[in-house]
Amino acid sequence: MSTGNSGQQIEVYLAPIFMAASVYMCFGRVVSSLDANNLALISGRWLTAVFVVGDVLCFASQCAGIVLQYMSDSLHTTGKVIAIISFVLQLLLFSFFLANAIVVHRRLVISGYPRVHNARIQWPAYFKANYVVVFLFFVRIIFRVVEYAQGLGYIFFHTVYTYCLDAAPMFLATLVLTLIYPPLAFVRKDKQTTEPVHVEMQSEFRNDL
Repeated sequence: MSTGNSGQQIEVYLAPIFMAASVYMCFGRVVSSLDANNLALISGRWLTAVFVVGDVLCFASQCAGIVLQYMSDSLHTTGKVIAIISFVLQLLLFSFFLANAIVVHRRLVISGYPRVHNARIQWPAYFKANYVVVFLFFVRIIFRVVEYAQGLGYIFFHTVYTYCLDAAPMFLATLVLTLIYPPLAFVRKDKQTTEPVHVEMQSEFRNDL
């Protein structure tokens, strides 16, 4: 297999990991902005770190798995197994992320948390967008696990599945994050003030990156 194919596969498989990292970091910032760190399953101080470190591990293992497959035929099976494990790890990471988001969302709704009633924060729209993005990632990851498990099977020779179950979900996830980007959820709804307050939030996001 050519190095050109290897480079193409790396770009296709690894690019969504960077999007996932931004999703994790944005969630941590939103929770902190709501002063709701104590409502999460893990301490707010470790919230973003845990998910980002997990994402880095997924990145490293997927990269290693793909490279090994294209180095030699003898390492192809080893690389395939590593890639599958990395996708499963990413699936577990997103599952824990979703559980954490649901717990925080539910506790915010039923607890009457003081900051929830702050007119500056439109957090319900963010959580809904977050669920949609996570679902789209689930579709993509499960598809890749099945594809790798099949090897040179039916899916491999029919690229329509790649467009429908990988490219399309990632495009829709990008669209959702563009239309309802976390800083845009932080706008002032005070009738006496129409000036948005998301500029400060955007600055904080840039500092985190």
